[in-house]
Parts: sequence; structure tokens; C-alpha cells
Amino acid sequence: MTSQRTTARARRAKEALTPAIIEIAARRVLPRRNNHRAIDSSALLAECEQFGVRTRGQFVRMLVRHRRALRLFDQAPLTPLDQRLFRVEYGDDFVRDRMRRHYLLSVEGLVRTALECEFGDDYVAFCQSRQRAQDESVGVQDDLTALG
Repeated sequence: MTSQRTTARARRAKEALTPAIIEIAARRVLPRRNNHRAIDSSALLAECEQFGVRTRGQFVRMLVRHRRALRLFDQAPLTPLDQRLFRVEYGDDFVRDRMRRHYLLSVEGLVRTALECEFGDDYVAFCQSRQRAQDESVGVQDDLTALG
């Protein structure tokens, strides 16, 4: 009889996902330059759990799997519509600086983009339904018509 030992790395990979683990793992895997805002890790935890990402290992593997696509997406030029939306939300100076340095998204935005890369249209539909529910509860007009 041989005893089955598990390595410390395997035990850590099986740890349940928590807000603290999301914050630490995302900051370790994703580029440091995108760490310019606080992370709402409890909201990210709820989204991850909804899509079946429940352990540290699953979360880190998802980020690592899509790291190159995230970097390319973050460095891509913004469309004029995106520029207007980000200017309304963050201000001219912020957007100008981020465009000059070729990055815009925060760590939280990159995690959400990784979820979109991983789960595709299911995650997009989830985000759209969540946004509709928020808009209805607040009574806010659609951003596109407000900027129009």
C-alpha cells in the first residue's frame, strides 16, 4: 500500500475561490500596469461561481490560458464610440494617458474579458441581462442614446 500524497501546489489549486484569492491571483498573473483601480473581487467571485470557476486552480488556468488575447485586446486602438464612453466615465486626461501608453482596462476589466473569452456568448448574454436589470432599477437611459 502506497499513500497518495498531494503536493502543496495541488492543494492550493483545489482551494475554494474567495475574494482575496481573486485579487492576489489576478494581480500576479495580469500585467502590473493594469493595476490602476481597486478590484470589486466579491462581484467577480459571484460571476466566476455562476460560470463554474470555483477553485484557485481553475481561476488561474483561465487567466493564463487567455493572457495573450487579453494583452492584445487591451492594447488595441479604441473605436471612437469607446473613446467617448470612456471619456464620459473616466475623463479626458485618463483616456488620453491610457491611449498613449496602449492600455486601458483595469485588472477587474481584464478578468471579465477573460471570462468572456472562456465562456463566449453565454457570458455576454449574462452581462447584457445584468446591465438591463441595473438600468431598469435605476431608470437610466441607454448610454448610446445619451451620447448620441
